[in-house]
Amino acid sequence: MGGKRISSLIDGFISGCLFGVIIGYLIFIYLLAEPIPTDMVMAIFVGTAFAVASLVWGVHSALTTKET
Repeated sequence: MGGKRISSLIDGFISGCLFGVIIGYLIFIYLLAEPIPTDMVMAIFVGTAFAVASLVWGVHSALTTKET
């Protein structure tokens, strides 16, 4: 049971950090008033999808774990 809690904590931490980096990058680009490079748009989409998938997987695995 303790291992699942640590795993869920790590999943949430990774998801939050990745999403924070993406939002920070978007705010930085907005403040500089520069266009977003085309190759970075795909990286932002992939990073956001990975962050959301990691968060959903962590929540799903935490909710489906049966307590003994």
